[in-house]
Amino acid sequence: MKESEPQNLSPEEKRAQIAEQKIQELARRKEAGELEPYDYEVINIWYLQRMDRSITRKDVGNHAIIISPEEFERLGYIEYIRSSGEIIVIDSDDVDKNHPFIIFPEELGEKQS
Repeated sequence: MKESEPQNLSPEEKRAQIAEQKIQELARRKEAGELEPYDYEVINIWYLQRMDRSITRKDVGNHAIIISPEEFERLGYIEYIRSSGEIIVIDSDDVDKNHPFIIFPEELGEKQS
Protein backbone atom coordinates (compact mmCIF):
# COMPACT_ATOMS: atom_id res chain seq x y z
CA MET A 1 0.00 0.00 0.00
CA LYS A 2 1.34 3.43 -0.88
CA GLU A 3 1.54 6.04 1.84
CA SER A 4 -0.72 8.36 -0.14
CA GLU A 5 -3.53 5.80 -0.24
CA PRO A 6 -6.21 6.24 2.41
CA GLN A 7 -6.14 3.64 5.15
CA ASN A 8 -9.27 1.92 6.38
CA LEU A 9 -8.42 1.42 10.01
CA SER A 10 -10.55 -0.35 12.55
CA PRO A 11 -11.70 1.70 15.56
CA GLU A 12 -9.08 -0.07 17.67
CA GLU A 13 -6.33 0.76 15.15
CA LYS A 14 -7.48 4.40 15.06
CA ARG A 15 -7.32 4.61 18.88
CA ALA A 16 -3.82 3.10 18.82
CA GLN A 17 -2.72 5.56 16.14
CA ILE A 18 -4.09 8.54 18.08
CA ALA A 19 -2.47 7.29 21.31
CA GLU A 20 0.88 6.91 19.57
CA GLN A 21 0.62 10.44 18.11
CA LYS A 22 -0.13 11.88 21.57
CA ILE A 23 2.81 9.98 23.11
CA GLN A 24 5.13 11.31 20.39
CA GLU A 25 3.80 14.86 20.84
CA LEU A 26 4.28 14.57 24.60
CA ALA A 27 7.90 13.48 24.19
CA ARG A 28 8.61 16.21 21.63
CA ARG A 29 7.09 18.95 23.78
CA LYS A 30 8.96 17.82 26.90
CA GLU A 31 12.22 17.70 24.96
CA ALA A 32 11.58 21.20 23.56
CA GLY A 33 10.86 22.51 27.08
CA GLU A 34 7.24 23.36 26.22
CA LEU A 35 6.02 21.10 29.05
CA GLU A 36 7.48 20.28 32.44
CA PRO A 37 9.72 17.20 32.26
CA TYR A 38 7.60 15.24 34.73
CA ASP A 39 3.86 14.57 34.66
CA TYR A 40 1.10 15.67 37.01
CA GLU A 41 1.01 13.13 39.82
CA VAL A 42 -1.96 10.75 39.77
CA ILE A 43 -2.12 10.94 43.58
CA ASN A 44 -3.07 14.62 43.18
CA ILE A 45 -6.02 13.59 41.03
CA TRP A 46 -7.10 11.21 43.79
CA TYR A 47 -6.90 14.04 46.36
CA LEU A 48 -8.97 16.36 44.13
CA GLN A 49 -11.57 13.60 43.78
CA ARG A 50 -11.78 13.25 47.56
CA MET A 51 -12.43 17.01 47.79
CA ASP A 52 -15.12 16.77 45.05
CA ARG A 53 -13.11 19.07 42.77
CA SER A 54 -12.62 18.94 39.03
CA ILE A 55 -9.05 19.18 37.73
CA THR A 56 -8.27 22.64 36.32
CA ARG A 57 -5.40 24.24 34.45
CA LYS A 58 -4.40 25.99 37.66
CA ASP A 59 -4.00 22.60 39.36
CA VAL A 60 -1.65 21.13 36.76
CA GLY A 61 0.32 24.21 35.76
CA ASN A 62 2.44 23.22 32.78
CA HIS A 63 2.38 19.47 33.47
CA ALA A 64 0.66 16.93 31.25
CA ILE A 65 -1.68 14.40 32.84
CA ILE A 66 -0.69 10.84 31.97
CA ILE A 67 -2.74 8.03 33.47
CA SER A 68 -1.89 4.41 32.73
CA PRO A 69 -4.81 2.00 32.21
CA GLU A 70 -4.01 0.38 35.58
CA GLU A 71 -3.97 3.73 37.39
CA PHE A 72 -7.21 4.74 35.69
CA GLU A 73 -8.82 1.51 36.89
CA ARG A 74 -7.80 2.33 40.47
CA LEU A 75 -9.08 5.93 40.19
CA GLY A 76 -12.38 4.77 38.69
CA TYR A 77 -12.96 8.06 36.87
CA ILE A 78 -11.46 11.45 36.14
CA GLU A 79 -13.29 14.78 36.22
CA TYR A 80 -11.81 17.90 34.66
CA ILE A 81 -12.82 21.25 33.26
CA ARG A 82 -12.20 21.54 29.55
CA SER A 83 -10.78 24.80 28.17
CA SER A 84 -14.32 25.60 26.95
CA GLY A 85 -15.54 25.50 30.57
CA GLU A 86 -17.40 22.22 30.13
CA ILE A 87 -17.05 19.68 32.95
CA ILE A 88 -15.92 16.31 31.59
CA VAL A 89 -16.24 13.05 33.51
CA ILE A 90 -14.60 9.99 32.05
CA ASP A 91 -15.20 6.60 33.62
CA SER A 92 -12.47 3.96 33.62
CA ASP A 93 -14.73 1.74 31.48
CA ASP A 94 -14.62 4.39 28.72
CA VAL A 95 -10.85 4.56 28.24
CA ASP A 96 -8.53 2.55 26.04
CA LYS A 97 -7.15 -0.31 28.14
CA ASN A 98 -4.02 -0.59 25.96
CA HIS A 99 -2.70 2.98 26.05
CA PRO A 100 -2.20 5.76 28.58
CA PHE A 101 -4.81 8.50 28.90
CA ILE A 102 -3.18 11.87 28.13
CA ILE A 103 -4.41 15.42 28.69
CA PHE A 104 -2.24 18.38 27.73
CA PRO A 105 -2.41 21.48 29.98
CA GLU A 106 -3.96 23.69 27.29
CA GLU A 107 -6.93 21.29 27.10
CA LEU A 108 -7.89 22.32 30.64
CA GLY A 109 -9.82 25.37 31.76
CA GLU A 110 -10.36 27.16 35.04
CA LYS A 111 -14.08 27.51 35.54
CA GLN A 112 -17.31 25.90 34.47
CA SER A 113 -19.10 27.98 31.84
